[in-house]
Amino acid sequence: MSDNMDKEKLQSVYNTLSRYRSEYYGSSGRAQSRIEESVRMYAETLPGDLYVKLNQGSGSGLFKHTFFQGDLDRSLSILEKELG
Repeated sequence: MSDNMDKEKLQSVYNTLSRYRSEYYGSSGRAQSRIEESVRMYAETLPGDLYVKLNQGSGSGLFKHTFFQGDLDRSLSILEKELG
């Protein structure tokens, strides 16, 4: 991750993904699908180096439906470690 990535930005990403996670696990069906799509769209706005870190070195495919829950939980864990 870039040295330019400040704690404030990381905290903002963490807070956003955490909110989506709470909403996701508190919903079902179409609501979960909408949240998944919102998270994928949000991920596209992340700095490239952060996206790659959250996606374990890959530049695409983060938060795809099949892996959504695992990607979300892993991303939050990575961000927690970065925030210390």
